[in-house]
Amino acid sequence: MKHKIGIIGFGAIAKDVVNELIDTERFVISVFVRSSNVCLPNGVTPFNNIDDLLRWRPDLIIEAAGQSAVTEYIPTCLEHAISVVISSVGSLSNNKFYTDIKEIASNKKAKILIPSGAIAALDYINAATIGKYTEVNYESRKPINAWRDELTNLGYLEGNIDEEVVLFEGDASTAARKYPQNLNVAATLALAGAGMENTKVRVVADPNTNTNKHLIQVSGPNGTLNVSVVNKPSATNPKTSAIVSKSIVASVNQHFSTVQFL
Repeated sequence: MKHKIGIIGFGAIAKDVVNELIDTERFVISVFVRSSNVCLPNGVTPFNNIDDLLRWRPDLIIEAAGQSAVTEYIPTCLEHAISVVISSVGSLSNNKFYTDIKEIASNKKAKILIPSGAIAALDYINAATIGKYTEVNYESRKPINAWRDELTNLGYLEGNIDEEVVLFEGDASTAARKYPQNLNVAATLALAGAGMENTKVRVVADPNTNTNKHLIQVSGPNGTLNVSVVNKPSATNPKTSAIVSKSIVASVNQHFSTVQFL
């Protein structure tokens, strides 16, 4: 039996997710996108209204349209007892909103799935932060191209940047709100581990790299962890990594799998 998957949005990540899911031949796919001019792959059903998508009764809905889409649509999806995959995890830095949708999901017996996205070791971090006194530090290091708009706003000229620029140092909650397109990773780490206020984040624009680098350090009574993840940027969006769409697909597969790796 094929599972019905609804996807909110059809940007760079969503396009890759759709193509990956189509290749598995295990899913029937629909996409909710407001524009009627979007060209979808053959066999993918378009919806221009969220209510039409919900009436289609998908088995799972994937959000891939940004933080505003999470706040606008995810509560309604959960109210209809449909489990969701949230890719724009930074939206959950709002503690009240996160608490509210968890309550809805619990009442409706639905699930909120948060993919690992561009990073690794969430299983270790989740276990290591059970209890107290565990420190989690995260550094995001991306090419200048990923931060072009932010650097321009700070008065930098792209061709004249030959040294790294530290754009942010602080907690995960502030980082996720300040850079919603770049730092979903910070929110994911915080939610899986020590919490928004206790996860420290450093953001670096680096002219000497052409990859997206993520450095994670965990230290506590259960042990230490040092992880370095180096991802190739998405071919269509340098603010995200190519692996992100694969992570979403892996989350979908896990959701419907008899065996789950936790």
